[in-house]
Amino acid sequence: TMPLKEEAFQVAAQISPLATLAGSINTLLIGDTIRADNTDIYGICTAVREATQTSLTRLTVIGSGATARSALVAGALLGVETATVVARNIETRERCHRLAARLGMHLSEDDEPTIVLTSDTLVINTIPAQASADVVPRISTPDGVLLDVVYHPWPSPLAALWNARGLLAIPGHLMLLHQAARQFEMMTGENAPLEVMREALQSAIPA
Repeated sequence: TMPLKEEAFQVAAQISPLATLAGSINTLLIGDTIRADNTDIYGICTAVREATQTSLTRLTVIGSGATARSALVAGALLGVETATVVARNIETRERCHRLAARLGMHLSEDDEPTIVLTSDTLVINTIPAQASADVVPRISTPDGVLLDVVYHPWPSPLAALWNARGLLAIPGHLMLLHQAARQFEMMTGENAPLEVMREALQSAIPA
């Protein structure tokens, strides 16, 4: 969690290429040395691929922190070509812009008062539910696929907007599940018991 995804760089002796690229660490593997990795990227990619086979060529990321950078890397791995970053913090937004350019994505304007979406857009929300509620009025017409990293309360304000139009809203607990399964495999060398983990996670999420 913020700010540890960035602070972890100070203690890691070995850092994976993906964690380095995203500037975000969520996993420390303690052995003879401390190795760092990022499984959020894997979690995002797998949650999206599990939920839909829709061709998504555009990415809109809401937020500009460490998870937003992971979302940009995941988007590149999913094949998106154009990225928009919706965020108030100019400094962190510019960092996301530089990452998107490095990933070969075309950047579209994000300072417009209205957020325009299309059916081939993957929207990834990386900010808390209360903050994302402020974004809802800026979306003229919900479209595309939403992955909201929020998993409680659910539906989040953005997910409710997508659900009202019969669109796909992927809950954050699927990202949480798949990133944790990848961590399990890194830490144990064994295949993750994914369905057991899925059931345990579902039962633990507050109603």
